[in-house]
Amino acid sequence: DSCEIFPLEPPGYVCPLSIQQKCAAFPYRPVICRGDGITGNKAFSFERLHHRLHDVSERLFLDLNGAPLQGDLLFPVTQVVSGKFVQAYFDFLARADNGSR
Repeated sequence: DSCEIFPLEPPGYVCPLSIQQKCAAFPYRPVICRGDGITGNKAFSFERLHHRLHDVSERLFLDLNGAPLQGDLLFPVTQVVSGKFVQAYFDFLARADNGSR
């Protein structure tokens, strides 16, 4: 039930949901956490999962914004957990409205 260090975060990163080395949101943890420990399972492919989630995200972005996603819109776990991703999302939309996306 312990959170592992995320590979995209800086060295020494500890998940903000890790409290006394236990995940505070274990039943509701993100997909990346749910896949932890099953990398040896040849039937499971993080790459395939990543592509499927990207497809879902693109469709959701289109439905919410009426325009297709152009470019990358990725958020570190720290921004998602803290809510800071919301500002980055709106900054992305503002740049898109100005034609710089």
